[in-house]
Amino acid sequence: MSIKKIDIKDLEVGMCVVGLDISWFDSPFMLHTRKIKDQADILKLLKAGAKTVTIDLDKSEIIIDLEKSDTSKQVEEEVKPTEKNPSEPNLDSIQALHDKHELNKVIRIEDEIGKANKIHQQLTRFSKNLFDKVSRGEAIEITPLDELIEKTISSLGRNEQALFALLHMQRKAGELYEHAISVFGLSLSLSKNMGLSEEQCKHVGYAALMHDVGWLKLPMQLFGKGKPYTKNEELLVRQHTLLSNKMVEPIENI
Repeated sequence: MSIKKIDIKDLEVGMCVVGLDISWFDSPFMLHTRKIKDQADILKLLKAGAKTVTIDLDKSEIIIDLEKSDTSKQVEEEVKPTEKNPSEPNLDSIQALHDKHELNKVIRIEDEIGKANKIHQQLTRFSKNLFDKVSRGEAIEITPLDELIEKTISSLGRNEQALFALLHMQRKAGELYEHAISVFGLSLSLSKNMGLSEEQCKHVGYAALMHDVGWLKLPMQLFGKGKPYTKNEELLVRQHTLLSNKMVEPIENI
């Protein structure tokens, strides 16, 4: 992988950013690697205080003359395999280096629980309103969920247990939207740890929140029933996936 450090003023749409001079904790983006999509992305980095960025030349869509950048002359290298120390993690990529840095940035649960609680409250309000509208057959807008997906992944990155503690507390509440929020949090945690892209995380978040919406058309006493279904109940319950598909089909961006 060919990487080069450049001044933020030389950053252009199409370049693939793999490193910042600010911590990823302060980064406006939720993932370590980010291909710059538009000028808004560059503005976000400027507002976050970034002055230099490291780009992956191989993954960037454009090539420009970077010799004008003073900082670019300082760092230009090929990442080569290094002799591995059995006692150290295998840091043979820029991604791994950032992952190690992020692990060191994890904060205590008591320091994250307040932020996690605010995110959980926002998710609860959004999800309850969303499910109420779907139940009434009203048109809904799903894209406001994008910001909550970013906030959730950021919180999980700082201290996963803070948000998980809140999700665990609501497990016995029995409301469908609360179940959806739990699946949403767990699914995004898996997405983050699998290294999925920002777009993939968004799709997972949408699917996780909406996957059981078909239950709204079924007798809710069957949801989370504490004993086996009768044959007739089982036939009915099996329809919830088909109903979910039918109900989300008209929703734009799903």
